[in-house]
Amino acid sequence: MNKSYHTLCKAFQGTRRLSLIHQLVERYNWHTIAAEEAVTKYVMFLSLAAEEISKREPIPLVPTATIDRVWETDILKNTIEYMELCKSLCGEVIHHANEGELKRMRGFKNIETAFSLTQTLFIQHFGENIGGGNIAGHHSAQIAACGVLIKAS
Repeated sequence: MNKSYHTLCKAFQGTRRLSLIHQLVERYNWHTIAAEEAVTKYVMFLSLAAEEISKREPIPLVPTATIDRVWETDILKNTIEYMELCKSLCGEVIHHANEGELKRMRGFKNIETAFSLTQTLFIQHFGENIGGGNIAGHHSAQIAACGVLIKAS
């Protein structure tokens, strides 16, 4: 596991984590345990994004639909706090891109290929799959139609 993962774990302790979990339970009617698991996967995903952004030739990353819901909720909860966290991790904001934006990125083939690469990185870094289980009847391994916008350097 990399340094940014440990930094993120610290950033998502206490009130920030509890507030995000509470919003997920309220917004999506998720069980608290499922929301906690989703936030953990989201922290892992952000860690991978921070690492990829720092590489010379980063690859596009695509989350599960569940991680995307957490990501969007976190961004909207406090945009300035989200931007500051990203900048402290990798020196820039980890931008949320829709499928159209992803298609314009160098190295992007399609959502499924990018998700497969993201899954491989998840297993390499964390020893587990990016998705798994059901949250409020929604299979958490469903691929989101979005990803991390990585700008060409």
